[in-house]
Amino acid sequence: ALVSVFSYLRGGSAGVPRRINLGRFGVRNCLRWDSHGRSFCLRVNSLRGAGISSEADSIDLFDAAVEGSIARRAGAAVAGRRDRDQVIGPSITGVDFSPDGMVLLAAIEAHYGAELKFVSAKDGAALYRLKFDEIYGALWRPVPPGTFPAPVFPIPPPEMRLGTLAGAAVIEVDLHNRDVVKRRVRTMQARLREIERLKSRGMESLDHQQREKAKSEPTVRDALGKLEKEAAILEQPDRLLFEIHTAWGS
Repeated sequence: ALVSVFSYLRGGSAGVPRRINLGRFGVRNCLRWDSHGRSFCLRVNSLRGAGISSEADSIDLFDAAVEGSIARRAGAAVAGRRDRDQVIGPSITGVDFSPDGMVLLAAIEAHYGAELKFVSAKDGAALYRLKFDEIYGALWRPVPPGTFPAPVFPIPPPEMRLGTLAGAAVIEVDLHNRDVVKRRVRTMQARLREIERLKSRGMESLDHQQREKAKSEPTVRDALGKLEKEAAILEQPDRLLFEIHTAWGS
């Protein structure tokens, strides 16, 4: 099918759109822009393949230059050969560009579960992937306009425009909730205050259980320090965070 983009900002006259033909592709029925208007992702929007398209795991990244030209920057298939041989093939259920426009987050459904794959918006290279039992949705946390400048991408040579995400490294991930981390910090701080109160009474006046609790002070302080660092990271305004919605919450 021929895919075209219509621009109303650079038309020949007011209200007349300019048509830009991107080329002919297989099934492509979903387009997602980044917040800067510098990139967009073209893909298939289908339910786990469902026999609709054998390209339900494919994406194409396009560069939208400031002067108005549009060129295909890279293409990638999100699944490996083993996954594509299944009766129900893997498919992309959602994509979202990071606030700085440098990373594309893709949610993938496959026969073995679900994955989040992080793709370089520059060349389509796989950065890493996270495995889950299921994913209902994944979006980057929004930031105020103007937080990041518009990205600038060099146009890659033709031989660099095709890639695959199948070789991406798998990272084991622990989901962190900011409120839960804060509650754990307060709990550890209360334990530390209790230990200090016991030590102020003198170790010789404590029973066996109280002495064991007092001896745990180094372990408690170490755990508190790690939690405080984690809480500080989650509070940093320049961190690019994404939220994952599962059956157990966000």
